[in-house]
Formats: sequence, structure tokens, C-alpha cells
Amino acid sequence: MQRRAIYIIVFITGLCVTTIEIAAARIVAPFFGSTIYVWGSAIGVVLLGLAIGYPLGGVIIDRHPKEAILRITLFIASLTALCIPWSYELIGQSLVHWSSLWHTPIAFCAFIMMVTLFLIPITALGMVSPIALRLSVTSVQRSGTIGGLLSGLATAGSIAGTFLSAFWLIPEIGTRLTIVITAGMLLVMATILQLINGLNKSRLIFLFFILLFATSILVMHTPEISRPGVVWEKESAYQLVQVTQIGDYRFLVHDANFAVQSEYLPSATYSHSPYDVFGILPYMIPSKDKPLQVLVIGLGGGNIPRLFDTVVNPDIPVTVTAVEIDPVVVTAANKYFGLKDLPLTVVVDDARHYLQTTPTTFDIIIVDAYTHETQIPPMLATKEFFTEVHDHLTTGGMVGINAFAPVGGRYLPKLLSTVAAVFPDTREAPFTSGAINHIIIGADSLPVDQANQTMPPLLSEIRDQLFPRLRTVPKNADIYTDDRTDLDIRVRPLLQ
Repeated sequence: MQRRAIYIIVFITGLCVTTIEIAAARIVAPFFGSTIYVWGSAIGVVLLGLAIGYPLGGVIIDRHPKEAILRITLFIASLTALCIPWSYELIGQSLVHWSSLWHTPIAFCAFIMMVTLFLIPITALGMVSPIALRLSVTSVQRSGTIGGLLSGLATAGSIAGTFLSAFWLIPEIGTRLTIVITAGMLLVMATILQLINGLNKSRLIFLFFILLFATSILVMHTPEISRPGVVWEKESAYQLVQVTQIGDYRFLVHDANFAVQSEYLPSATYSHSPYDVFGILPYMIPSKDKPLQVLVIGLGGGNIPRLFDTVVNPDIPVTVTAVEIDPVVVTAANKYFGLKDLPLTVVVDDARHYLQTTPTTFDIIIVDAYTHETQIPPMLATKEFFTEVHDHLTTGGMVGINAFAPVGGRYLPKLLSTVAAVFPDTREAPFTSGAINHIIIGADSLPVDQANQTMPPLLSEIRDQLFPRLRTVPKNADIYTDDRTDLDIRVRPLLQ
């Protein structure tokens, strides 16, 4: 009975390791982005914890070959894992403040946060395998068989944990509750061992841990308001989606970041943001006998489709299709940003996959896809992507891009060169003088003179301010490709 329990514990331990590893990247993302640095830190810290835990567990169990060592180790892993949902926000905010104050590299801060939160529980989990091996082996002749079996069970548990956490637990119940449940499984395993070996005076300790676990479940079941004004939040497979309200304004926020993805004032026609610029593009397309086809990549709160419906449609008939990868964003937009009232086709899909599978061509394609508010997904800024965009444009069609990037950074020149490598006539200007948002327009030949026709007053004002500043982007060999991009290390454009 005890050996079977140990086998189950090794399997559960493997499951917990990968569940915590995936949760680790999601915990750190709101503070330092979902970059290669964050994922590298998560994988590295897990491997570091295991590298410490394996020999440490072996040394301890050889000196004290008692089953109680396994129970204590499981309790340590459970308790330290339970501390993560209670402490991660304070640690993350402190490190963000520290990095801003001392200009500390993002990669280093992400690593420190990973070590602080996850090294101890992962080390404890790493100790389980050698302890279990020592407790299971009764003869040298079977040591190889049992060792291989335990390794196989741990690996099988890790596989189960990967798919369970990535495809169900985290998207359905959230990262914090996933960690609490993981800690609870470890607590249950330790309790089972205690029951097998008989109850004693330590049962009060077990009751304390069970109470702590139950309290954690209750606390984690109620979403924590992580910024002022939050009226709704839900964690998706991609990010934490929040809706905040300040006065009459509503804001869409991803991963509790410092920027805002979309803003919405029900009584306003314009957003008074870079989104308004794209209302000019339909006036640059030669008139047709049917509505213009517009594709918006990155729905957000629906600012661009709303502009086309309320401002452009009275002058120029427009049919809008929006592609959004995150169904939770669509839910938020329908519920809080009036999206369900717009004549709009919403496709929940990855933009690359959509372009590769749809036969539809468009007169205008607008790219405004971001994760963590300011980070463009790397595969939506490469030469191959813009080639797919170009192939889905009608003759005389154009692409419009909202790029959040400071002048002088390494990101903007590469993005401009990438667009220019596909579109012979590419032009760019900051939304306003000195603004971080840059408007990029690309086509085979931009009919800029067409923009002089009559259009609504505010669009005319934006045109008169923006178009004289548009500069032609020269071709450059330094571009982004699917094979080579550094966009996945870009977290804070203000510092890039």
C-alpha cells in the first residue's frame, strides 16, 4: 500500500512541476511581458530547482531513511506553493519599481521574480524522486526496475501536467487557482501518507494545512482587483483581460499592464486616438460599385470598427471583418464596449491562420494587434506576414498599421524596413508631433492626393496635421522574418 502511494506521489509530483512551470510564466507576464526572457527564466528556474532538489533529496534520505522525510518534503512544497498567489503581486510591483528606479534589465528582474516565487517549491518537488526511490527499493536486484519506473511515472505526470494546465486549468479557472489546486494535491498526498502510517499528535498540523488550503480556495475563487476601477476581469488562454471604468470612460486592459488597449466613451463618436487616422483610408480608395471590404487584425474594444460604422459609413459604404485571437476579448467588447450593436463580422482566429485559409480579398487591411498592450506578436510583424497581407489586398488596396514605438529605438526602423520590403510605397509619421504611436501606410502606390476629397471635419483636421509629416520609408536589408525577430524580447517600448 505504501509503495503504491509513493508511485502515485511521484506521478503527481511530475504533474505539479510542469503545472507550476507554465503558471510561472503567466504569473510574471503582467509585470514583465510574455517574452522569451520570461519563458527562459521559467524553464531555467525550474531546471535549477530540480538540479538542487535531486541531490539534496538523495543526501537527506540517505542520512534519515524515514517515510516522514517524504511527508515533510511534500508539506514544504505545498506551503511554499500556497504562498505564491498571496505574494506575487507585491513582489512583481516591487521589482517593476526597482527596475524603473535603477534601470535594471527586464530579463534580470523576471529571473529574480521567478527565483523568489518558484525556486523553493520546485526544489522540494525535485527532492521527491530520490526520496521515493530510496523508500521503494528493498533489494539491489530491483533498483534499476524501480528507478526506471519512477522516472517514467514522473515524466508521465509532467506530460499530464503540461496538457492539463495549458489546455484546461489555466484558461478555465485562472493561474492563481491553478497553483492553489496544485498545492492542494501535494497536501492530499502528504495526508494520505500520514493516514497510511497512522494518526498521531501531528494531526493538528494537518488540520492547520487543510484549513489553510480551504481558505486559499475561497480567496482565490474571488478574482483579486489588481488595479483601481476594475469592473470585470477574466483570464483567457492568452492573457488576463480586464475592463476598468473611470467616470464615463471604459478601458480594456491586458495583463494589468501600464498601458490601455482600448478606451470607450458611449456618447463619443471619435476616440481622439491613433485609431481615428484609419477613418481617412476609405477616402483614398477609388470609388466602387459595392461596399469597401475592410479587415481589422486585432479587435480590442472595437474602436476601429465603431469609427467606420459611425463616421465613414454615411459617406462610403464599408463592410468590416475583424479577426481576434482571444474569445475573452470578444466577450468583453460585446458586454462593455457596445460591440454587439455594430454591423461587424468577428472571426475568432489567429491572424496568420486566417490569412492563410481565407480566399477573401480586402480593400483595406488594418493591423492593430497587441499583447500586453504594447508588444506586437512577433509573427505579425515579419516579411512573410506582410506578404500574406499584400496577397489579400485588392488592386489599389492598402495596409494601415498602428505601431507603438519611440523614435530612436531599435524596433521601429526594423518594422518600417519590413513593411517597405513588401509594399513599394510605404510612408510613416507619428500620430502627433513627438507621439509614441506611429502610423504606417503601405501600398503598391499610395493615392495620397485622393485624401484631399471632402470628409468629416475631424478626419480632415487629422489629415491636415498628419499627411504633411508622412515620410517615404526607404528599403533596408535589416528586416524581421519568421526565422529571425527580436520582437519577443520587447516589453517596454519606452525603454527600447
